[in-house]
Amino acid sequence: MKNVEHKLFPGFQWAEPLHAGRELQVEQVGTELHISGLLPRYKGENCPTDLIRQYDIGAKYRAVGKQRTTGDSPETLFANADTDDKLVAFVRRFGPVVAKDAYTNFEKPEKGRSEPRLPLRLFAVQDIRELRNEHVIFRSAMDLMT
Repeated sequence: MKNVEHKLFPGFQWAEPLHAGRELQVEQVGTELHISGLLPRYKGENCPTDLIRQYDIGAKYRAVGKQRTTGDSPETLFANADTDDKLVAFVRRFGPVVAKDAYTNFEKPEKGRSEPRLPLRLFAVQDIRELRNEHVIFRSAMDLMT
């Protein structure tokens, strides 16, 4: 029998929620989503906003002989996000898909503040139309693969 060593890969979090156990902050302003969170520290083993780790968890449940419970895997969530509410929920959990602007509070202080505050905060602007287009492209690719 051959031993298979699992390599540890770094995760990918766009940001961490401002409050533990919650989601990223998303505010819809016209056709834009304004997303904010804290600079990721990668402390948690099973952080729900970590795209790569959540994909890895979902992949484990696709193994032969195991019950298929991949409804929460990131690729499935994004492919099945057929409404704006579901797309915004995806962005709340994992961050922007294609940001037209991204910056920290040290680059641009927050509204109403002259100085940046700690901890370091990340901000992004995602156009909802662009998010819809990315969903259509991704969904089409998933349909082709299946």
